Amino acid sequence: MTGKEKCEAALSGSNMPGTPPIIPIYDKGYIAKLSGGCARDFITAGQTWRLEATEHALLRHDVDGIFVNAGTNDDFLNNHELLDMDGKLNIYRDNVTGERFALDEDGNKYDHTGAPIQPPASLGDKIIRTKEDIKRILPSPFTMDSVLSSGFYSTIGYLSEKYPDRHFAAQIGSPIVYAVGYCGYEEMMSMLLAEPELTHQVLEHIYEIEYSKIALCKEFGAGSVWLTSYFTGTDTISPKCFREFALPYERRLAERAHDLGLKVIYWFLNDMRGIIDDIGSLPIDAILPEQPRKGYPVDMPAIRNAMSRQRCVMSYTYENHFITADKDAIRSAYEDQYTVCSGTGAFAASTTIMPSDADPSAMDMYCEIVREINM
Repeated sequence: MTGKEKCEAALSGSNMPGTPPIIPIYDKGYIAKLSGGCARDFITAGQTWRLEATEHALLRHDVDGIFVNAGTNDDFLNNHELLDMDGKLNIYRDNVTGERFALDEDGNKYDHTGAPIQPPASLGDKIIRTKEDIKRILPSPFTMDSVLSSGFYSTIGYLSEKYPDRHFAAQIGSPIVYAVGYCGYEEMMSMLLAEPELTHQVLEHIYEIEYSKIALCKEFGAGSVWLTSYFTGTDTISPKCFREFALPYERRLAERAHDLGLKVIYWFLNDMRGIIDDIGSLPIDAILPEQPRKGYPVDMPAIRNAMSRQRCVMSYTYENHFITADKDAIRSAYEDQYTVCSGTGAFAASTTIMPSDADPSAMDMYCEIVREINM
């Protein structure tokens, strides 16, 4: 079977004998590192570099499929001049505005004095105060013209055409993910409780944006949508809030993907306790829990029970095991999840998002472990 066929079989609920498909997540810094660069290159180096770096990451570890980051165009490359390289900072001039600024290796921006320029963690007073603010501040849904201009799906289009034997997943998100980004974390949490009607109006607008991505990512060759649910766990909001402000929108997005023949991988980044059955009610084809980052447990037997035998459970990893290249720890974590989930339904091997400081040899170890255990 090709990698694509293995991925599609697992995402269709098949509990196949032998090695499960391997479908990892790499952050931009990790992809850049494999090509001798850094995350900053995803901003500055242009479209061709990004395509080739992501292709190299796909082939470097010989995986069956991959989560594909959004693409780009050559606007930065064409409209900025590199003035100096000051240690880990590169200093640029915007040829249109004349602005001088610096970018560090992670792509963080600094002004001419070296002070960081970044969105504040809390805006103090939410930007969106009325219904009228929504269309004024939030972006419009995607169109074919807009993604061709921005290069947003250029990477997945390039890979899917060149490697038709692999599976490629494009990201969409629960509207809460982006609402937090636009409104600020504290303001969004307050709005959920104090202004539910306005919250739904914000989420509905963002839903339309995410909805617009689904047909486009299919057009460019995606086999699945990677539906990211973040700020939605019970370590952040209550089960009641999850059921009102996350679940309905996620359900509609998953249904839209299925209408177009796409599989849905649900990447949940927080605590599932109290809402596992709600998550299991979603029309998703696979679930990938994120490593527990706040001390809460990830109950794989409960997740398997909620998904049943007919839907895929994907394994997660711990980023520190990959940073330190701890093969025994990588093996132990994978074996525990494989033992619980592989014999009772569809199963695939995945990862936490691979950070830029991960040791590439550790990902090789992981692929070797997955194949060894299932020989």
